[in-house]
Amino acid sequence: MEKRVIGYARVSTEKQDLERQKNLIKEYCTDRGYELTKIISEKVSGIKKNRQSISELLSMDSSVADMVVVSELSRISRQKELMSVLYTINEILDNGLDVLFLDDTSKVYSAHAELKLVDIITLTVKAHSAAEERDKIATRMRTGKLTKVNSNPYAYAGGIVPYGFKVIDNPNYSGQKNNIPAKKLMVIDELKVKDIHLIYQLVLNGTTLRDAAKKMNSMGLVTQHNKPFCETSISKIIKNPIYNGRRRFKRLDLQLEKIISDEDWNRAQVCVSENQLFKEKSTKNFNPLKGLVFCPCGYALMLHKMVRRDGSSYFVLACCKKNDKAYRLKCRNTGIISDILFKSVWACVKSTLLLSEYEVRNKTEITRIAGIIDTLNNKIESYLDEIDTYRADMGKLAKTITLVSAKGLIEQYQSEYIGLESKVNQLQDNIKSVKKDIALYNSEIKLISDVEKNSVLAGLTDRGKSEVYKKVLSRVVYYSEDIFRGFIVISYKNGLENIVAVKKTRMGYASFLPSTFSFDIKKRKILVPIHQLEMDLKSISISNVINSEYSFKELERVYDLIQWDIAK
Repeated sequence: MEKRVIGYARVSTEKQDLERQKNLIKEYCTDRGYELTKIISEKVSGIKKNRQSISELLSMDSSVADMVVVSELSRISRQKELMSVLYTINEILDNGLDVLFLDDTSKVYSAHAELKLVDIITLTVKAHSAAEERDKIATRMRTGKLTKVNSNPYAYAGGIVPYGFKVIDNPNYSGQKNNIPAKKLMVIDELKVKDIHLIYQLVLNGTTLRDAAKKMNSMGLVTQHNKPFCETSISKIIKNPIYNGRRRFKRLDLQLEKIISDEDWNRAQVCVSENQLFKEKSTKNFNPLKGLVFCPCGYALMLHKMVRRDGSSYFVLACCKKNDKAYRLKCRNTGIISDILFKSVWACVKSTLLLSEYEVRNKTEITRIAGIIDTLNNKIESYLDEIDTYRADMGKLAKTITLVSAKGLIEQYQSEYIGLESKVNQLQDNIKSVKKDIALYNSEIKLISDVEKNSVLAGLTDRGKSEVYKKVLSRVVYYSEDIFRGFIVISYKNGLENIVAVKKTRMGYASFLPSTFSFDIKKRKILVPIHQLEMDLKSISISNVINSEYSFKELERVYDLIQWDIAK
């Protein structure tokens, strides 16, 4: 009976040709008079798991063929997990098919037979060699691309081209030597530069990613893949440093022409999150403190609609987890009527911005942050000095390697070179991280400095108030003492704090407590400084200050809170 054969062929990329492997399989079957019933083939990397061609191969059994013929073991897999290679071969044998590799036709692995120890060792060694060869190929490709891109930061080395760029033939290309020059270049597409500027301008003006995408789509623009814009595609453009003239390729940090300035790029990184945070999805029931008002448990306070017996409605700001019965047992904080909180916060903010103390604290905070930025800049300078030292050593090693002929010494110097290169890469990553911190601190300074003038605070809409809140506030927390009483704690970016005592009854009030009062978060009590006096026969002097603690009810008994009411 003529033996039935299934062939298996695989190449790693679309550019590689499957025909050579197929022809080898066909020639082998023809020479031996075997019937080649089918060749399963696929263009996919051997390191990839769950390949469709392997799944199809493992679905074959003795009812359709007698043998599987493969050009070489590496076609099955180049994974480093050697057991998976042995597992694949064993599965084929269990399915009743012999296995033969054309790089060693003297050995046929028989169906239903267990692999012998010598077979396992042989296959393991071959699989290990295949995995190592894959690593060498990857290294050669990576090194070639690194050389190419290092010689020209605009060199195209494959992959997705960012929006606003295009690939062109290199006019200086006339054949490569050591991967130089690059055959193709990735250059700025002047026709799309204005689109990049528009996207950044939208985000800097407070537009959310979703709305920016809608704007681009309304103009009939599409992404590099000819698809409509979405939040993700806009986000990638905002966060990609290539538009700020920084191309990161493998271990290389390359400088390109800047499409977006440093200032706009850094501001956009902050705005992209803030715009989403403060975006109100509906125009009705606008929450000017969205993203700023919290429950003591850490979750946001959200608007919840309440209906009275007469059918009228009002809104309460309550923990966003209030409908979670299990969580409600942990978070006992009650809600607060939204109008009371909104009016109280706005009254406090207006009053605080008029204080000279606020300006003083602003200057103090800006000075403090500027000091941190100076320290970070000094850290960058020290990193750059270290990089220069390491690169000088790398240059010496590179020259030494070209002069040494002994293999052992070459490997030693190469190892030292790689170690230095790794240190340089780590320092460059450190510099990137520090620069991100500096950008955030600069944004803080801008937010603290860029406060609306007091004369403009009158007559603002809720949306206008929201913009002021974003500039001056860090968070607002409502701490309830019981269902009728609680404290609103308003924290500013410059470190100032306001405390409002709220009584939620018909004859209630919202009292803006004196700035000397502070709030103990753990005890939920007001701390009032009391000066202790020491008297002697000649004089009276203040010796020290202690804090007296008051709960809401205790505070009511000691102080006339209505005198500080701001809800009138």
